[in-house]
Amino acid sequence: TDPDGRVREGGVDVLVDAIEARSIEIGGVSFRWFRVGHVSGDGVDKPAYGIELDDGSTRVLWSGDTAFPPRWVIEAVEDPRVAMIFHECTFMPAYRGSVHTHYEELCTLPEHVRERVTLMHHTEVPDGLQLLGFAGAACRHQSFNL
Repeated sequence: TDPDGRVREGGVDVLVDAIEARSIEIGGVSFRWFRVGHVSGDGVDKPAYGIELDDGSTRVLWSGDTAFPPRWVIEAVEDPRVAMIFHECTFMPAYRGSVHTHYEELCTLPEHVRERVTLMHHTEVPDGLQLLGFAGAACRHQSFNL
């Protein structure tokens, strides 16, 4: 809705003046946005973006809202400066047309990739589930020192 309560079509573009940026530097850390697979095809294109943080010696990546397969994840672990990849994960059963990455899909990643991935986002880890080779699972409001 707009400030007067009327429903507006067209998404965010009709409500705010957006400035497109691919990267920005704050306090010696560069933030770079990169497009990830989300909702596209058949005339629909709803982009989603991940974020790379880089202080010159360490890189951390955050997946944003992405569907599987995350080719960029496999490519990222080839860089020894990548300390961690935070990747969205849902634990509900995978279904056709999902715009999220499901745990079962992430389990198909090679072990050397999974050990650098911390799962986060949609749902909490179900009780009793073993995180098969992943670095862990982030909890709400948890902070990380890398």
